[in-house]
Amino acid sequence: MLTTRTALSRSIAFVITGALCPPFGNESFDVVWTQHCSMNIVDKDRLYAENHRVPRSGGRLALYEFMTGRRVSARFPVPWTTDQALSFLRPPAAVRNPLRAVGFAELLWEDVTESTLAALTAPAPPAAVPVASSSLGLHLLPGDARDSTRRNLVSNLAEERIALLRGVFER
Repeated sequence: MLTTRTALSRSIAFVITGALCPPFGNESFDVVWTQHCSMNIVDKDRLYAENHRVPRSGGRLALYEFMTGRRVSARFPVPWTTDQALSFLRPPAAVRNPLRAVGFAELLWEDVTESTLAALTAPAPPAAVPVASSSLGLHLLPGDARDSTRRNLVSNLAEERIALLRGVFER
């Protein structure tokens, strides 16, 4: 929908594939981008190897991902799973170091936990525009699930059980 609205339909193709075995040749892209997905992937070493294989030389990996915080036991449910069995968070160093080890050069590594927590806990503006029913987001979850996942997300961030980091790496 966004691609159509921005008149980019002829420039962008969407391919649904697994992150651990993408059907693309070596050095196929300028940018690889992961956002809130690696917490659902067990084999992070393979993920990072694939993330390094598909960008061109000089290409980049941009990531925006949840990781474990200083206290490693998160409260569930959270937006990505109902329980620990499907959550595969790693500490930031266990993400950052393997990315360097596969050959990425780090350009940016930033913990955005505090600013995210501030945004999540800020009072809603008085003239907030209602979310359109066709928009994707947490508002589509049933009331109790939505409320508990949001509450746990906020408390996990506040209690340093999870962290949110963003990074940019160059191949």
